[in-house]
Amino acid sequence: MNSTISLAPLRGVTGLRFRQAFQAHHSGLDLAVAPFIATVQGDRVKPEILRGIDPTVQPEGLPLIPQVIGKDPRQLRVMLQAMKALGYQQVDLNAGCPWPFVAKKGRGAGLLRDETMHAAMLEAGCEELVE
Repeated sequence: MNSTISLAPLRGVTGLRFRQAFQAHHSGLDLAVAPFIATVQGDRVKPEILRGIDPTVQPEGLPLIPQVIGKDPRQLRVMLQAMKALGYQQVDLNAGCPWPFVAKKGRGAGLLRDETMHAAMLEAGCEELVE
């Protein structure tokens, strides 16, 4: 049986520096999911927002899956285009963060309360990432 051991995202803990230190001193992880990056308004994503997922500084041997949180399909597309430009072909949509501040805004676990919006986000993500 094949199994995968993943580093789960924990905002404020498992960011770039943690992943670099962990990989330098331990082994056994098959991949890491980055803490979420919120979608942004507008038509472009500032480079500093993506600094933690910059492929050129990721620990060697630890594939990374970026994670996005938001509730607007257009904003999701903008973020995914920026992530694709960095070379990412897979992205995690956060639909589980239970933190009340996040869920109350309809993001994370709050996205699950709106079936139509959740479906729209999944559709936008799939259309953007599947070529």
